Amino acid sequence: MVKRLKFLEDFRCRIGRVSRKYPAGMILLGLIAGSLPVIMSPENLRPALWIIIISALMALLLLKPGNAGKFIFFAVAGFILAWVHIPSSPAQSPVIFSRPHCGATVTVKVDDSSVPGKLDWLPNPKLVKCKLINYQLTAESAQTDLEVKIAVHLPDDFPQLGYGDIIKCEGVFVEPSAPPFPGGFNLKRYLQVKGIKRIFYAREAKRVDTGNGIYRFVLKTRNRAMGVVTSGIDSMENRKLLAALLFGCRQGLSWENRQSYLRSGTIHIFTVSGLHVGVFALILFLLLRGLPFRVRHLLIPGLILIYVITTGMNPPAVRAWLMISIWCICRADLFSTPPLNVVFVSASILLIFNPYYQIDAGFQFSFLVVGFLLLSGHFLHSWLTHIREILDWKPNRITTWKDYAKVRFIKWLVYGLLGCVVAWLASSGVILYYQGWYLPVSILANFLLIPLVWFMFIIAILKLLLAPLLILTPVFALIITAALGLMNLICSGFGSLAAGRIIASPPLWSLVVFYLAFLLMFRGKSKRGFLLASLTVILILGFWQVRNSVMPDRIAIFHGGRSQQPAIVICRPSAHRAAIINVPSSETAQYISNYLICNGVNRITLLAAQGPQKDYCAGMEKLVSAMSVDQLLVPKISGRTKYAENARKTAISSGTALFPPSALDWRQGLWHFTSGNMRISAGRNECRIVFKTPEFATRIDLTGNNLGTRKLEISINGKNVERIKLQNCNSIEFKEIINGP
Repeated sequence: MVKRLKFLEDFRCRIGRVSRKYPAGMILLGLIAGSLPVIMSPENLRPALWIIIISALMALLLLKPGNAGKFIFFAVAGFILAWVHIPSSPAQSPVIFSRPHCGATVTVKVDDSSVPGKLDWLPNPKLVKCKLINYQLTAESAQTDLEVKIAVHLPDDFPQLGYGDIIKCEGVFVEPSAPPFPGGFNLKRYLQVKGIKRIFYAREAKRVDTGNGIYRFVLKTRNRAMGVVTSGIDSMENRKLLAALLFGCRQGLSWENRQSYLRSGTIHIFTVSGLHVGVFALILFLLLRGLPFRVRHLLIPGLILIYVITTGMNPPAVRAWLMISIWCICRADLFSTPPLNVVFVSASILLIFNPYYQIDAGFQFSFLVVGFLLLSGHFLHSWLTHIREILDWKPNRITTWKDYAKVRFIKWLVYGLLGCVVAWLASSGVILYYQGWYLPVSILANFLLIPLVWFMFIIAILKLLLAPLLILTPVFALIITAALGLMNLICSGFGSLAAGRIIASPPLWSLVVFYLAFLLMFRGKSKRGFLLASLTVILILGFWQVRNSVMPDRIAIFHGGRSQQPAIVICRPSAHRAAIINVPSSETAQYISNYLICNGVNRITLLAAQGPQKDYCAGMEKLVSAMSVDQLLVPKISGRTKYAENARKTAISSGTALFPPSALDWRQGLWHFTSGNMRISAGRNECRIVFKTPEFATRIDLTGNNLGTRKLEISINGKNVERIKLQNCNSIEFKEIINGP
């Protein structure tokens, strides 16, 4: 009993020492402990209350009274803040928020910092963030005033928007949908983090007034600066890349560029974060070097804030600005604080402002990478001292400047590589969980790309400063074009090496174990602890790699939404392959793509449609663009539709093989297709699919189209028969049958 009490007291003392060094850490833990249970279960607060009570009791038991009181206080504060941010229930909401779909005419004010203004080469964002001013339901004559945030999907031909513009739109409110399967991209939660409750799809829209105000002036100045920086560059694609790189205006990026940077693990350079804010701050320090020490450090946070405001104040950029601002203020007052404590302060401020940030992938990515880079700093520095050891033993009289330059170059080279390794490990869990990509090649890709990003910022600022000298515009344009070409070459090269590196989303427990072990690698006090933590990290990485090989085959059915025709997915995670019959809408295509990535599938061996009509292939073009497809099959029954033609054109451009409709075997009004282990017999209202492998054999029969009812009969390995009745529905429904005992 005495030993247990002594152990508890030692534990309290150890936590107390850590808390004194990082006082903001306890604040952050309290905020997360109080707010996260509410965010995870907003409909039922009873479990959240019990979790907070248990956390408070544990704090009283394990922490000293001062630390326990601080933890409990901020846990209660976190609970209240999260409760305040809970969306109101349908009974308490206006009509437009109590229905999943609602036709209306609305007046909105543009509240999106990425709108292009007068830059005719930059398109409007796909979803424009707006403030609703008033709305009028289609079936009513009364107009209702309401101020809330919504996202507006404008017609493709709508002219460029400016911040603060007033727009009148006619269309329909749509509730953002949560994924019908676990682990999928949750658009509803993503928009909820930004305070957006509904998407308004506008059929018609017109601008009724232009905006004004200080923020509009700031963004107009940014757009003028963007125009100066991109002047002389002939390629519209390069202009859009530069806008995304410098200011985070990503709406102009082509699908090819997005995929190239995503597959190389460098897509983060288009989200303004610590990389961008840090190099901007470094340039400011160099430009303001002549000012007094204190004036310089107090002036720079305000200048950085202007840049962060022009990029939309996204959490990673705000985090970087807060960290630099706190560091500058402390340095101006000659006060020293651990960098990790600054990270905790920044995270706490953001969570107080919006507790939902903690479930945002960008927030998690940013703070995990920065936190582990700071944690590993001392560890990496101790390793790098061995590089300089040769100079410590070499007499000064025979040491030349070349020796110092060589050692410094090697030191920064190794430090940069090790930093990229740490950043990749810190981000790998988050990227794998949200995107399904496992990208070790991103270590070298980021190592080569980050210096180019710094170089681009320097050239952009020099071009702005020397803008009156028009004779230099072609020179700067040539340099920027060459640098962007090199960036694209690096990303496309490493992206091709990473092709197919999609693995199944890891279970949550493995992420917790991975990050705890990774933390202990740098905070452990003994070599044995370091080795055990390193072994755990390696084992978890190995588990993520081999997990696909033991996942059973499965069949997924997507039904409803914009089209009532079911999509059938035969998914084989162990082979990283899938076969798909029917993609009736772009919404279904997005869900299918997300579902395949969650299961570690990177290739579609066969993408087929029962017919060329919209109900069978409206989403095929989008799926062919998003995934690698081996073969496309669209039969020609009674003419072709634009959806079938668009899918064929996209397939040809992406190198997908087309099965000629004339080669199909037609009997009794049905077409028959046989290839390898797949056999399909289909017509307008019926379809039979037979798929056989040594481990997995299934037969799927789809019949009926009467009164909005379809019947599906699925047998697996000749014994497990499941009958499903599909009724018409407004939202996409999901059904999964897994091969197993």
